[in-house]
Amino acid sequence: MNFLTKEPINKGWSNDKKYCITDKNGTQYLLRVSDLAEHDKKQSEFNMIKQVSALGVPMCQPIKRLQLFAERPLDKSHLII
Repeated sequence: MNFLTKEPINKGWSNDKKYCITDKNGTQYLLRVSDLAEHDKKQSEFNMIKQVSALGVPMCQPIKRLQLFAERPLDKSHLII
């Protein structure tokens, strides 16, 4: 995915860093960046969001969960909704 804009969101209850990102088609997504130490918790959360979404509950749709690495491991995990 290529994104044109990334605007920080400074609201919410979690310690995740949140951004509103926009792709070249103008579609907006919520990007959440969390500590890698919370990997298992965030994976469970993502799976639950997928299950609830499949029931037709009106909500943000889960897109993808990523764990990114560079030359050295990063301490962050990414969730795109």
